[in-house]
Amino acid sequence: MKAFKLWLLAMILISVVNIANRVLYKRTIKHLSKSERRKKMAGYDRREAMALDAFAGRNYATLWNTYLKKENGYKFGVLDEMVSSALGKNEADKTLSGKGAGRLSKWFYGDKLVRILNRLDTNHCRNAIDVTKGNWDFPQK
Repeated sequence: MKAFKLWLLAMILISVVNIANRVLYKRTIKHLSKSERRKKMAGYDRREAMALDAFAGRNYATLWNTYLKKENGYKFGVLDEMVSSALGKNEADKTLSGKGAGRLSKWFYGDKLVRILNRLDTNHCRNAIDVTKGNWDFPQK
C-alpha cells in the first residue's frame, strides 16, 4: 500500500509540476516577440512530449504490447525508445493491432492510434523510427 501511495503522489506531483513549469517558462520569455515566443514554446512542448513519450514507452510497455501490436510484432519497452518509434516499426512491419472485441480494444488499438498521430503530424510514426533502439531493420520490399 505504501508503494501505491508514493506512486499516486508522484503522478499528482508530476502533473502539477509540468503545468507550473510551463507557466513559469512562458513568463521567462514574455519579453520576446510573439513569433519568438511561439517558437520557444513549440520547442519546449516538443521536448516535454518526447521525454514523456520515452518514459511511457518503457514504463507502460505491458499495455502497449497488449493493445497496440499483434503477437508477432516489434515489442515496446526498449530503454529510451519512444512509443512513436515502436509504433512506426510495427506500422512498417504491418503488425499493428486492429479493433478487438474487448472493452479497451474496441477503441484503443494500434491502427487507430497511428491514424490519429498521422493526422496531427503527417507520417509521424514512420518519421519517428529510431533504428539505433532495439533489434529491428526496415522490412525488405
